[in-house]
Amino acid sequence: MDHIQVQQRRRGFSDRFAIVAFACVLLCLTGESWAWYFHNPHLTNFPWMAPFDRWADLWNYREKMLHLERGAAFVGRGSPVFNYLAPAAFVYHVLLRAPHPVATFTVLVVGAFALLLIASGVLLVRRRLFRWEEMLALLALAASYPMSFVVYRANLEGIVWAVVTAALCLFLSRRYMAAAIVLAMAMSIKPFPAILLLLFLARRQYRAAMLSVGVAVTLVLCGLAALGPGVIRAYQGLQYGVLLYTHQYIKTFRWPYEQQYAHGILDCIRVLYLRWASTHAHIDPDKVIGTPTPVVFPLIYAVIALVIGVVMVWGLRRKPAVNQVLGASIGLTLLPPSSADYTLCALYLPVLLLGYFLVTEVRSGRAVWGVRHMLLFVVPCAVLLSPLNLLGFWTTPLRLFLLLALAAGAISLPLAIHALDVSAQVAPAQHVSA
Repeated sequence: MDHIQVQQRRRGFSDRFAIVAFACVLLCLTGESWAWYFHNPHLTNFPWMAPFDRWADLWNYREKMLHLERGAAFVGRGSPVFNYLAPAAFVYHVLLRAPHPVATFTVLVVGAFALLLIASGVLLVRRRLFRWEEMLALLALAASYPMSFVVYRANLEGIVWAVVTAALCLFLSRRYMAAAIVLAMAMSIKPFPAILLLLFLARRQYRAAMLSVGVAVTLVLCGLAALGPGVIRAYQGLQYGVLLYTHQYIKTFRWPYEQQYAHGILDCIRVLYLRWASTHAHIDPDKVIGTPTPVVFPLIYAVIALVIGVVMVWGLRRKPAVNQVLGASIGLTLLPPSSADYTLCALYLPVLLLGYFLVTEVRSGRAVWGVRHMLLFVVPCAVLLSPLNLLGFWTTPLRLFLLLALAAGAISLPLAIHALDVSAQVAPAQHVSA
């Protein structure tokens, strides 16, 4: 065996080590979290928030969404808070009108997740890259925290994730117009998937980006008109829900127990302040719940989010496709003012792309997977996809730190997959020459 073959063999072992390490960390943390709960069956130790709130994020909207004929003001006012865009009301309506709403939701979301995992496995099998390490990693992903959490709560974020993932898959296959239309569907439910428009701009797909914005605006206007009465009055009616959400989740202190299931920048600021107040200022956190947060908190969040966003956009503008998709997915789960752990589902596709990079580029010897890659990719992804209920208060800042570490890795360490990046560079050149 010559020197080149020895080097390739060593690199092949490194990709195996990375995949096995990811799966083992994910499975061990997941098992430890459940063991911790069964050993200490307290409300705050349950991995999926309150055990008595199963499917609450769907069932709580039943009264509102089954009576959309009462207009947007009825949907926007009162509890539960409706802070989505108008088309989301019709998504809820369709789900709740089904004979078995929870089963319908579960089949749609889990079915999309299973299809993603199966498609990944089939791709590796067809390219003769599938081994027991990849099987172990896919099984670990199937048992991971974000998807089980979103299904247990029956949160609409699962539907948004499925649509966004479909758009990203179309984008990576260079079906830009189809990807733009599918992304517009997600943007018409929640505005934050608009962050992914930066991927189109990075590849100079300006018409696709404009199409996505146009379709999303059209869907929102049609949703407002359907809710009624009239587009303007329907918009004003839904603003009650947005204002109520802003008051309850952005401008007011929430229970520390609830905050440990969120990882946004503003969430972390509030949690750290409550920790400091209880430790150094001797303030009972329970007495602060429901009181307004300091005015400076949203300003600090806005500055930090702006700086992170600018750094990520600038740092990723010329990076490979895997880096850009990873960065956009991190922005999707990190930059919103209040970001619950449902949004960590956005990491599933980037994690699978990282695995594909390992079994193609690293295994073939075209890339090297070193210590920095382990610290900035493998460890953060495995921990972020695990329930961390045993850490209690520290869950929120730890998740935020790991997301920032993952963003730093996406910016500093290129992950070029030959099949994706070469074809993406060739396509615009062919378009220009035509």
